[in-house]
Amino acid sequence: MKTTTLHHLFIAYVLVMGFNYVATVAGKPFIVYENELAENFQGLMLFASMMVFAVYLFRCDQFLRAIISCGFLFFLTFLLRELDVESFKIPTLFIHLGSGHGRNIILLSLWLIALAYFFENARQNIRIVRKLFLSQSGKLYVIGGLMALSGEILDAFGGHGIPLYEELTEIIAYYFMLAGAISTPGTLKAINARNTL
Repeated sequence: MKTTTLHHLFIAYVLVMGFNYVATVAGKPFIVYENELAENFQGLMLFASMMVFAVYLFRCDQFLRAIISCGFLFFLTFLLRELDVESFKIPTLFIHLGSGHGRNIILLSLWLIALAYFFENARQNIRIVRKLFLSQSGKLYVIGGLMALSGEILDAFGGHGIPLYEELTEIIAYYFMLAGAISTPGTLKAINARNTL
């Protein structure tokens, strides 16, 4: 278990050092600007995490679907928050739906539906989520969450050099969330297997 965490820490370190090298030593600081390489890479990791849950949603047992739906929505929320859809060459309707009040209303509606579904069998779902967060997958989510919070704090301060550190922090955050997402189906299968013994 420790080896797995260290393995992910090493990969996150390599990613951050790579982006830091390109931005500072190679003299290409623009990679951390809005809608540039760093943000696009973050969006790719969030999209991959979301797709893990989307695929698993159609393969998991019926009783896990509420939890998987919430996981999918979690990453969709982060993805829409990270993307600046106003800069895309898409129809105006999709820009309104993917940003501002339109995005917030859609996400709120989806979350209310997902949580209503989750709380239909609250005791079982809460027990499974608790076991998930006590597992290796949970540790990865917690590290990712703490790093995302650190990124938000850096964003709030702003100032010279801060955008670089904010984007690097978010790369670490979304990498750990992706690692957690990839390991979640196996973790849930193991939890289910233990419960049925």
